[in-house]
Amino acid sequence: MTTKIKGDDYLRRVITKNLTPKMAWNQLVSTSEEIFISNYRADRPPITDIKKMCKVYAEELPIIFEYEKILFSDKQLKEIEKLLTKHLEGYIADKGGINKIELLTEVELDAMADMKYT
Repeated sequence: MTTKIKGDDYLRRVITKNLTPKMAWNQLVSTSEEIFISNYRADRPPITDIKKMCKVYAEELPIIFEYEKILFSDKQLKEIEKLLTKHLEGYIADKGGINKIELLTEVELDAMADMKYT
């Protein structure tokens, strides 16, 4: 759905109806599960709770998709938060627990960022 704003600009609304946890992840997160978790663990202060990571990420979606002019309602952000949490918790369980996932160190994350911007 689109909404006309000034001039020829349009705002698009995201549709969350019938969105599965995997679909939400694939459409809204542009990184692997390992990198996602690693990035939040490298934050200052670190975020180690999966639900908190997904809450913070969902709250940042309007900023992340600002240039694509995509609108999110508060209700949609809450639903996306739940879907991402469900996906990550399922991913971790399928891998045998958080200790079985190869998370990146802060040094590795920095090196990836350096490579991306050079």
